[in-house]
Amino acid sequence: MESLSNSRYITLFSKEMGKSPSEYILTLRLERARELLLTTDIEISSVGVASGYKDQYFFSKIFKKHTGMSPSEFRKNHK
Repeated sequence: MESLSNSRYITLFSKEMGKSPSEYILTLRLERARELLLTTDIEISSVGVASGYKDQYFFSKIFKKHTGMSPSEFRKNHK
């Protein structure tokens, strides 16, 4: 694995997992955020941090782009 080029690694990863490494990480982070929003009452900024986002505004922007609603809307609509 150490001798693989970056592009070869991405190709192999994508073939095995069905998505690029960055898409895979994004999916994991958003799944974690949804889980925390549904099962805890911690602040949105803390959900973002726990999901791998240091910037609350960036977290909210990415979350809304992929779910169609803000984290607070998601929490309110699914509880």
